[in-house]
Amino acid sequence: MPIPKKIQIAAILESETLTSDIAEALKTSPLTCGDTESPISLDSEVIIKKVDDDDIKKETIQTEYPIPFTKDTQIMEGNGQVFLMHERCKKIDNNFPLISYMVPIREEQKILKPTSLTVKVSDEKVFEIEGIGNVLSRI
Repeated sequence: MPIPKKIQIAAILESETLTSDIAEALKTSPLTCGDTESPISLDSEVIIKKVDDDDIKKETIQTEYPIPFTKDTQIMEGNGQVFLMHERCKKIDNNFPLISYMVPIREEQKILKPTSLTVKVSDEKVFEIEGIGNVLSRI
């Protein structure tokens, strides 16, 4: 799969109930990127894709999306930057933990550009997004 020329956003939802609300929020809400909270904007319409997660078993995957990053993560090819991120948008009690993610981006002349990672899959869940590629998620 060719590396996208621009950074992409993906939201994988268990139910289609919120799909239109999320799409509208992405178009109308202020968005920021990176540790400097630089403002970003969408340059195309929100596209809704089919996602397959039916017991996908792969030894390695290539992805253009952030992956959970631990001491056991095995990156076979590519590189990126590690960021602490909130894995879910829902706060449970007083718990809103930050999780380490490797983001497949590179910096050229202070501009972040997308790249890809090839990763050995261990116990993560693999999602295949129609026409886009693979996404890893912690179980």
